[in-house]
Amino acid sequence: MRWINKIKVNIIMLLVVLMVLAPQTYLNTAYAQSIVSLYPQYTTSLASSQVIYSSAGSALRGFQVTTSSVAGYVMLFDATSAPADGAVTPVKCVYISYPGTVLLGPDPGTAWLAKYGWTVVFSSTGCFTKTASATAFISGQ
Repeated sequence: MRWINKIKVNIIMLLVVLMVLAPQTYLNTAYAQSIVSLYPQYTTSLASSQVIYSSAGSALRGFQVTTSSVAGYVMLFDATSAPADGAVTPVKCVYISYPGTVLLGPDPGTAWLAKYGWTVVFSSTGCFTKTASATAFISGQ
C-alpha cells in the first residue's frame, strides 16, 4: 500500500509541475513569435482593412478600430490579406456604431496565435457578409 501512496504523490507533483510550466511555455512561445513586429501596424488614412501580421505563428495581442462616419462590423481574419467582398467566416466579429471605437484582444498576458497571419477588416454589412467600407482607422499589435 505504501507504493500506491508514493505513486499518488508522484502524480500530484507531476501535475503541479505541468500546471506551473505549461502557461509559461505558451507565453514565451507567443512572445517569441510576436517579436517579428514589436511596433503597432496601423492605417495612415481611412481604410477598410489592415494586415497586422503576414506570417504563420504570429501572436496578436490586440487591435483597435475607430469610425466617425458609418456604423459597421469589425472583423478579424486569420489571413495574410483581406478577403474579397461577399460571404466570409471571420475569427471574431463585433458591431461598432458611429462615432465609435472597438478595442479587442485576448486575456491579459496572452495572445491569439495565427495559422496564416492576422488581418482586421471594417465592413458595412453583417458578420458573414463583407462589404468593404474605407471609413475606419485600424491599428493592431
